[in-house]
Amino acid sequence: MPLMAQWSALLLLLMLPPAQAEVYRLDNGAHYTDSLSPDRAREGYTVLDKEGREVRKVAPVIPPEQQEEARRRLAEQRERQRLEQQQAQRDHMLLKLYASEDAILAAREARLESLDSRHAVLSGQMVSARQRLELLERDDPQSVEIPHLRRRIASSQETVRALLGERQAETERFDADLERWRYLKQTGTRPVVQAPPGD
Repeated sequence: MPLMAQWSALLLLLMLPPAQAEVYRLDNGAHYTDSLSPDRAREGYTVLDKEGREVRKVAPVIPPEQQEEARRRLAEQRERQRLEQQQAQRDHMLLKLYASEDAILAAREARLESLDSRHAVLSGQMVSARQRLELLERDDPQSVEIPHLRRRIASSQETVRALLGERQAETERFDADLERWRYLKQTGTRPVVQAPPGD
C-alpha cells in the first residue's frame, strides 16, 4: 500500500465516531471511505475494522451478460482440457500397446482377418438358406419353414452390413493409430496423463 494511502486510512479511522467501526477500501487500496454509495459498492470493496485490519472482502457485482460470458468461457476451457486429457490418455495407451509400426500393422491384419472370417461364414449360411428357400417355394409353398428362412436371411443380411461397416471403421481406426504413432515418435512427444481427482 502506498505511504500516502496508509496515512489517509489511518486518519480516517481516527476521525470515525465511536459507534462506527468500519472503513471501506476501494480500488485495490487507492481510496478509503467511511460510507459507500450503491454504485461504488457494486464495484467491490474491502472492509477494515477500527484497527485497520481486513475484516472481509466483497467481490464486484458482475452484470448478467458478463456472468454468462464468463460461464461460457469456463465451459469452453474445461471442454478443451477434457479433450486434451483424453488425447493424452489415448497417446499413452498407443505407445504402450505398440512398440513399432509393424506391431500396429500386424494387429490391423489380425482384426480384419477375424471380421472377414465372420463375413465368409455368414455369406455361406445365407447361400444355403436361399437355396433351401427357393426349393421350398417351388416344391412346398405352404411350408411353415419359409417364413423362418426369410427372417433368417434378412437377419443375416443386416449382420453382414454391420460387419462391413465395422471393417471400414476398424481400417480407419488403425490407419489413424498408425499416423498418430508416427507423429508421436517423430516429435518425441511424451503424453502426460493426469491422475483422477482424489488420487
